[in-house]
Amino acid sequence: MRVSRSLPALSRAVALLAPLAVLPLGCAPDAGPTPPNFATAEPTSSATGSPLRSRLSLARHAALHHRLRLEGCLRSEGLEVAVGAQADRLRISLVRWGRTDAWRKGGASHDLASGCVASGSSAGQAGGRLTVEHQGLLEHWDARAMGLEHSFVVEARPPGEGPLSLVLATPGARVQVDASGEAAVLRTPAGRTFHYRGLMAWDASGRRLPAHLGAAESELALVVEDAGAAYPLTIDPLLTSPSWATEGNQASADYGFSVAGAGDVNGDGYDDVVVGAPRLDSGANLDVGGAFVYLGSSAGLGTTAGSIPTSSLGADTYFGFSVAVAGDVDDDGYDDVLIGAPRYDGGEQNEGAAFLFFGGRLGLVTVGAWTVESDQAGAFFGYSVASAGDVNGDGYDDILVGARYYNNGEANEGRAFVYLGGDGGPSTTAAWTAESNQQGARFGRAVASAGDVNGDGFDDVLVGAPRYDNGETDEGRAFLYLGSASGLSSTPAWTAESDQPDAWFGDAVAGAGDVNGDGFDDVLVGAPRYDNGETDEGAAFLYLGSAAGLSTTPAWVAEGDQAGADLGSAVAGAGDLDGDGYDDVVIGAQDYDGAAFNGGRVLVYLGSATGLAPAPVWTAESGQASASLGFSVAAAGDVSGDGRRDLIVGAPGYSNGELSEGQAVLYEGCTAPDSDGDGLCDLVDNCPAVANPAQTDT
Repeated sequence: MRVSRSLPALSRAVALLAPLAVLPLGCAPDAGPTPPNFATAEPTSSATGSPLRSRLSLARHAALHHRLRLEGCLRSEGLEVAVGAQADRLRISLVRWGRTDAWRKGGASHDLASGCVASGSSAGQAGGRLTVEHQGLLEHWDARAMGLEHSFVVEARPPGEGPLSLVLATPGARVQVDASGEAAVLRTPAGRTFHYRGLMAWDASGRRLPAHLGAAESELALVVEDAGAAYPLTIDPLLTSPSWATEGNQASADYGFSVAGAGDVNGDGYDDVVVGAPRLDSGANLDVGGAFVYLGSSAGLGTTAGSIPTSSLGADTYFGFSVAVAGDVDDDGYDDVLIGAPRYDGGEQNEGAAFLFFGGRLGLVTVGAWTVESDQAGAFFGYSVASAGDVNGDGYDDILVGARYYNNGEANEGRAFVYLGGDGGPSTTAAWTAESNQQGARFGRAVASAGDVNGDGFDDVLVGAPRYDNGETDEGRAFLYLGSASGLSSTPAWTAESDQPDAWFGDAVAGAGDVNGDGFDDVLVGAPRYDNGETDEGAAFLYLGSAAGLSTTPAWVAEGDQAGADLGSAVAGAGDLDGDGYDDVVIGAQDYDGAAFNGGRVLVYLGSATGLAPAPVWTAESGQASASLGFSVAAAGDVSGDGRRDLIVGAPGYSNGELSEGQAVLYEGCTAPDSDGDGLCDLVDNCPAVANPAQTDT
């Protein structure tokens, strides 16, 4: 996926943290060519082509990042960046640099034309760089797999006292920098967001220099502590934007409350996604809800959804509260989609229902859908839905549904139901049910396929009960039930608890895939109210599979490290995002305060032979207060057929014209290339320009 380029000989490589990407840290690549003068292309050859295609036309220059649909247009006012052919553009220009007591004015040392090569124009040789030559400073724009790399080379120490600063103007855009100073969100007046992150700086000897971002209105500052540094200096962040984003376009729709990969519903070889909006209104009926399926293609996800009709549903149904791929329950070669509506009224108020829609050559078949209800008032059946995998090994995928408030001897104990797949679809009678047998435990708040944790050839299921008590009030518990030729076990083969009051362990559960490559599937459990230094920071716990089943103690724990972050409010197996043969995971922290209060955060952790990495390889945050990015997270499969695994993330509190309309965004993963041939995808290689399989370079 990545096309790696060397920086000029006077610089060394730099670490860039971008959506699903880590670029090189502090290693010495082969020397590149001498930097070009302004407005000349620096072509490179590549057998696979480059994400950047450059074309020079007089003094006009356009840089097209085809995969991310980023168009860069260099003008006299600086670089304009847009997604696709949108009129909504972000402008970035260096307006001053140096020190606060001795500023130097930014601006190209050559005149720039105001025109720009049209988007989609035929490209010349693949590869290229846009370079602006300022007095005493070179500014470069390069396409990388996950965005536009924006680097500066400062040739000599400028006069004055204090740190070195480069100030970028972003006219009309709102700039928000997170509390750490490591990332910024740039929001255009029309609501398009761009992320500026991964700021790193180093001197001529390769020494890393402290650096951070700062903001004031429509200006973004890159601040470097350069005391004692050997010049020239290199300063190098990354600008990117999600490759796909859609919105609810209705106030309080909560679009993105639930997201899921839909499998391949039309059999065209591209994976699809489904997004839920449980509070979408239908005419005069409020909070009917909605679910939207977006089909994959060679160009990625479409922006026009195939919505599922809800005209037969009444107000307050909350259709789309939960969404999932059901697998192929009727074995017809098309994946099917499952939608939960926990406040559906059939014969009983708020009994809830689950709806199955079959895939077909033209997409989802939205008539004649399979529907099941709980037949108990207030059960909230469909609060959670998931594929159960194939729990009995008959070749048909099965369905798992949770009813958080189901009563059977104990009020609000909760129940989980499994319906077996077969010719013509699943049965409407549950083949298996389980309960918590404890009042108020909310068993079934979260349900998931665990994969095959013990390697016996049958899929297993995981159920969360976040208010379960066993020594501590509302500590929560997760339950694992093993599959077999006769179906699921009637008693759990494994349970785990948080051993901390009010942790809500089991509020989210997921199969993690096989994160350590031992042949056994592993599981994730979220506890969004877990405390360990910070109140309600939240945590996610990984339990490893084995021939004996799941481990009794977690092999790995991640925490929010911020009070009220609610990390673990959403967890999911991400598949193998970096193409190294180990599955990875994605975790949401819906109330994380980064660039904005309760903006939310998403974190990706990579698998390896030793398990999950202790630190995330990638994070994303929302620059909008109360957007709750990461409220829902899921593997999207491969929506463009490029061999990369993708992620879909929901932000139901997002506003852009309508308050809390919600948003869903897609981020793409990585497989090839391995630029230096050391067996590590460039995304996880700390030095993709130098063979370094042991990752020992510093």
